[in-house]
Amino acid sequence: MKACLLIVGIILITTTVAQDTIDKCMKPVHIYRERYQLQPWSFDQALQSKMMEKLNRHCLSQKEMDNFEGYHVYRLASSNDMFPGQLLVEGVKTITCVEIDCPEQHDVFYYFVKKD
Repeated sequence: MKACLLIVGIILITTTVAQDTIDKCMKPVHIYRERYQLQPWSFDQALQSKMMEKLNRHCLSQKEMDNFEGYHVYRLASSNDMFPGQLLVEGVKTITCVEIDCPEQHDVFYYFVKKD
C-alpha cells in the first residue's frame, strides 16, 4: 500500500513539474500572440519529452538551431527583451519548448516549431 501511494505521489509531482515548465515556456508565446490577435498554439508534451531526452541539458549552437531534426528552433532567454517574430507566424503544425540552464545564460527556452 505504501509503495502504491509513493508511486502516485511521484506521478503527481512529475505531472506538476512538467506543467510548470509548459506554463513557463508557453506563457510568453501566448501573451505575444494574444497581443497581435493571433490564436494560441497547442503544446506537444510528447515532443517535449523527446526533445529533452535528445538535448540532455545541452545548449544548442546557432548551427544546430538552423535545423534540428526537421524543426525550426528559436531561442529565448528569460532576461531577453527581444521576442522572436517567427513565433508569431500562422500555419504552425507542431510546437514545443524546452527550458535549459545554459552556462552563459540561465533559463533559456528553445522553441521547436514545425510548420504545415
